[in-house]
Amino acid sequence: MNNKKVIEDIVQEVLNQLGKSKLYGNDISLPLLYVHQADDEAIQMLKKKWEVTDDLKESVDHVLFCAVSQNTLVKGALGLADDPCSKLLATFLLNGKKVTMIPSKDLEWLLDSDEKDTPYTRHLLAYKEQLEKFGVQFVRLNEFTMLSTQEKSPSVDKLLTEKIVKSITSKNIFVRRATIVTPLARDTAKELGKVIKVIE
Repeated sequence: MNNKKVIEDIVQEVLNQLGKSKLYGNDISLPLLYVHQADDEAIQMLKKKWEVTDDLKESVDHVLFCAVSQNTLVKGALGLADDPCSKLLATFLLNGKKVTMIPSKDLEWLLDSDEKDTPYTRHLLAYKEQLEKFGVQFVRLNEFTMLSTQEKSPSVDKLLTEKIVKSITSKNIFVRRATIVTPLARDTAKELGKVIKVIE
């Protein structure tokens, strides 16, 4: 008898009893994404997964800042809002919007902070960490598009099972903090060389 499979079945049944078993959503509409400073190629890539807008009057689901400069990084972390970009960032954070930042080319090292280790880089990393405490997520554009695909994956919101892990082709599987990850799903991900990453 496979105990892990039994546990997975029990978790699924509990979710069914709680009325949370809608793992496979049928919402056809794309989430609304506000994009700040993206090139046309990036916009076209994002439009495959999102309804992209530049209208600040619309109620957006997520905000993406592209080519984030050191100026925006520092001002955002310090809570300064004295230029258009930092004002936008402050407004979105104050309103509790999901914000993702893609660092500019000269700041991409922030995503692989082990590369550089000097007092100044540690200082800038502290600003990045402060923004993360505010709920900002830092990724590369290709990671963001994968994340958006995974966000709409039927498993992300409630339950990650072995079957779902096997069906995901990406090496990275993004789940929310509230997602239940079964032990069998963890073992399967490890066997397949996949990494389960928590978002938010």
